[in-house]
Amino acid sequence: MSKSAESIFAMLDPAHLTDGLFKPTARSGETLINVEGFREDEPIKFEGPQLASTHQSILLAILARTARQAKEQSLIPPGDTNGIHKKQMGLLAVTGSASRQAISVLKCSPYALLLDAGMGTSSKEYVLLSKLLGELASVTIHRGNGSNATSSRLISFQHDDNQLTIGINWRLSGSISRRQNSPVSLVERRSLGNDPVTKILHAWLCAFIRLGGPLMAGEGAEIDTLIRHVWGKRPCSKDVMKNRRAAIIRAIKKINTLPGWETSIKKTHVYVRRTKQL
Repeated sequence: MSKSAESIFAMLDPAHLTDGLFKPTARSGETLINVEGFREDEPIKFEGPQLASTHQSILLAILARTARQAKEQSLIPPGDTNGIHKKQMGLLAVTGSASRQAISVLKCSPYALLLDAGMGTSSKEYVLLSKLLGELASVTIHRGNGSNATSSRLISFQHDDNQLTIGINWRLSGSISRRQNSPVSLVERRSLGNDPVTKILHAWLCAFIRLGGPLMAGEGAEIDTLIRHVWGKRPCSKDVMKNRRAAIIRAIKKINTLPGWETSIKKTHVYVRRTKQL
């Protein structure tokens, strides 16, 4: 596969699917609310501007492109002779033990990210990409409390002529090196068109259904539970909730058209099974 070809999949840290980090759309000035959970028995929290489906597409594209680089080029250990790790620690505003972790650095063209994200390549999209990267870089991930606390921006980025240099936080860097990750099919994501609800739900299902297995060990999930995974914990009116239920049902039916996916809806529950390897 040539470097200009579209990437097939991205390896995503499941913590970056915490409810509410990404939602279908985000208003200007909107911030993250109650985006927190637990990973490895430690609290995880995200703060910053609200991210949308388009941000998720760009983040997945970053991870996919980074994994395609030679490991020695992209995974930078502490104390490297070129000082890249130290520079990225500053750009990522890292605190605590994360500063002692190897981090990944991606070098690619804006075109490559737009291609993998399934976006257009007009001048308008290039401007949008810069905005999306800036907003991703404005979000901070926190892990742990007290003396065990550590934090980092999601990404850092620099743009020089036709090359982007993107630093990636320690958890996402670990997911690329296959320590703990969930593969998200970018081929499937791009085939889903422009429906942001379906894209966010698809990413969540990719992370929490093993290849060849069913959702929740065959017990399925309530539609209202999937709403929380797509829109987060923000309260909403009864009418909005009704519309969201309808959107989840449409998304489940769309995912059922993907090769290797089987979905069904019975009353208030959704059942999903993956039958195909990536």
